[in-house]
Amino acid sequence: MSLRNRLTLAVITILVLFSINVGTDSWSNNTRKASMKKLQEAVQGQLEILAIKQNLDSIYRNVSLHSSYQQTAAKRISLEDTTQALVDIKQLQNDMQKMGLLVNKFNADNFQRLWQQFSQLSQSWEHFYRNNNPHSDNTFYIHNSALQYQQVLSLLQQQKDQLITIVESQNIEINKTEDLTNRITIVVFFISIILTIGLGVILIRYTNSELNRLKQGAIIIGNGNFDYRIPIKNKDELSAVAESFNIMSSKMKHAMHEVHTAKTQADQANRSKSDFLANISHELRTPLNAIIGYSEMMLEDLQCGDIDKEEQAKDLIKVLYAGRHLLSQINDVLDFSKIESGNMTIYKERFNPNQILQEVVNTIRPLARKGDNTLFFDNSQIAPDLYTDITKFRQIFFNLLSNACKFTQHGDIHLRVLYDQKTPERVQFVVSDTGIGMSADQLKVVFDPFIQADTSTTRRYGGTGLGLALCKQYCQLAEASIHAHSQPDKGSQFYVEFATLVNQQVAGQPISGQQHSSDTTPTSSAAI
Repeated sequence: MSLRNRLTLAVITILVLFSINVGTDSWSNNTRKASMKKLQEAVQGQLEILAIKQNLDSIYRNVSLHSSYQQTAAKRISLEDTTQALVDIKQLQNDMQKMGLLVNKFNADNFQRLWQQFSQLSQSWEHFYRNNNPHSDNTFYIHNSALQYQQVLSLLQQQKDQLITIVESQNIEINKTEDLTNRITIVVFFISIILTIGLGVILIRYTNSELNRLKQGAIIIGNGNFDYRIPIKNKDELSAVAESFNIMSSKMKHAMHEVHTAKTQADQANRSKSDFLANISHELRTPLNAIIGYSEMMLEDLQCGDIDKEEQAKDLIKVLYAGRHLLSQINDVLDFSKIESGNMTIYKERFNPNQILQEVVNTIRPLARKGDNTLFFDNSQIAPDLYTDITKFRQIFFNLLSNACKFTQHGDIHLRVLYDQKTPERVQFVVSDTGIGMSADQLKVVFDPFIQADTSTTRRYGGTGLGLALCKQYCQLAEASIHAHSQPDKGSQFYVEFATLVNQQVAGQPISGQQHSSDTTPTSSAAI
């Protein structure tokens, strides 16, 4: 349960208890009000009964007095007395009806009997006063009226007793309601206190426990232990904070790993560049020393006058070869520098790839024979014309074939053209050899600059480590692709794929003419 849900449950519980207390108090007030109303009605009923008894007794005495006066004096009752008596009787009837309004279910039957007897008595009295005959015999009437009067008094007394009983019962009901209300209020009050304290203690203990776990985890993570994960027991807000700490720790671990990897790569790049500088200095010094050495020998021959034209020609050829080799090394570095700085551009033109590849093969054959290798060019499949930089195209395969010749001894080197009419938009060229090959790890970095297979390869075969990197970047500039397969001691295969004019026509590119770039200086590269 989340911390928010715990707090909500605690608040709801307290509100429920408060509502019970308020509801109990409201019920108690309503009950007391109803009891007080009944009590007031009962008291008022008693007062009404007392007033009615007094008026009833007064009228009864007047009736008895007037009846005796008629019999004694044999005269009619005065009109004034008769009228007043009838008014008093009528007022008594009204008072009796008002009392009837205060009747409830407990004394309704008794009041019904009382009303019947009173109605008969009042009618007898009204008949007496309306008749007002002094010669009639009223003995029976007076006797009957007295009996009815006594019955009415008895019923009034019963009505009063019932009202007294109601008053007592309502007093008892009010006392019970007050006692019950007080008990419920006290119980709810103590329950509220206990629950408030209990919930507060539970929430405080839980919050302290979670905060201590977060604090401990933050300290451990802050000390650099990014593998540590704060345990998560519940799904609440504090657990969400712990999860955030765990995510942060994971990200920090990943970031530290990336920093370490970047540092390792930077160190490797520095070592590679250091090796490259050592290699390039060696590669540059070797032809330069040859140029200087042969030049000094030729100068000595000239100074001594011992000139052998045949020997001079051989020395000049060696100087020329060394100079060209030195120039190719410098051009590789300059080309790579241009590509890295984004200043290398291409010069597109339409050409036939088979013809260019034949020229490259003719140039490479002497280098292949030097390693006692056999160079094969399978041009049985005529590739369609390409529209790209012909110089970069030539340099790609010059470097690939030079590499194959360098790392292959007494083997075979093949250059093949693969073109399928079913997929006319692409053409593939494959350079394969039976040389020393490469392992899977070496194959991953084969196109990286300044890197060769290992230092022993550099010492044994030489090179700057830029040849294949330049091939990769030339392919990217020409919108081509290159990849390699190799196994140790079983040779290597390099696959280069170009888009044909069919694909370029679909893409809306020009298929004829020339497109000059801002930098059209052709370069040449030697093998690594």
